[in-house]
Amino acid sequence: MFTNRRLHCIISGVIFMLLATLQFSQASAADKPKRIGVPSDEPIELVAPTGIINGTLLLPAKQNAVVNNKHGLPLVIIYAGSGPTDRDGNTARAAGKNDSLKMLALAFAENSIASLRFDKRGVAKSADAGSTEKDLRFDQYVDDLSRRIKKMRTDTRFSRIIVAGHSEGSLIGMMAVATAKADAFVSVAGIARSAGEVLRTQLKPRLSAPLWDESERVLAALESGKTVDDPLPHWRHFIDRACSHI
Repeated sequence: MFTNRRLHCIISGVIFMLLATLQFSQASAADKPKRIGVPSDEPIELVAPTGIINGTLLLPAKQNAVVNNKHGLPLVIIYAGSGPTDRDGNTARAAGKNDSLKMLALAFAENSIASLRFDKRGVAKSADAGSTEKDLRFDQYVDDLSRRIKKMRTDTRFSRIIVAGHSEGSLIGMMAVATAKADAFVSVAGIARSAGEVLRTQLKPRLSAPLWDESERVLAALESGKTVDDPLPHWRHFIDRACSHI
């Protein structure tokens, strides 16, 4: 979970990078965005092969759009990180809500920037669009985002399409932007190491020696391009041994 201070730093940093990308930093004091009115949101859907993906399009107040963006609004598509993280940045695996992505969207609106955030396949209000875990593929997320970028291109309200991806969403965003040709991309806490290296760093302090050896067996197979049909029986053996001492 984010602390309020860390959350503030992340949101401030993303807004700074985006405004720099949009070259707002060159505006004179008289041309700076005027924060007038209340932003409005509207539901938006994406039809995926497995079902409907639900999202929220947040638009700055109409006065903001007229005063500051005469040639159309820039639109940021916000993509969440790994796990069951919903459009607002909350996850069912953690108690409480941080609303990090929702606050980011609101901050964009205050600066006359529209945003789109959505629940991934199998998450929150897009739960029915999910598939079984064994049928889930990373490329499906990339395809969903690519289709969304292309769809928003046809909306004449928007002058530019920017993708902001957080953590795993950063990698998904990079891949989608390469195929769907967005105008800009912002990486928020993107991972610069391989998946295997990250998993080893996270698991090493938490696993017993037998479980660590089994984890290494599975990771080594995956890294060599091989799949592991059913690692669960191996894990059950070590888990049962560990539980017998409790």
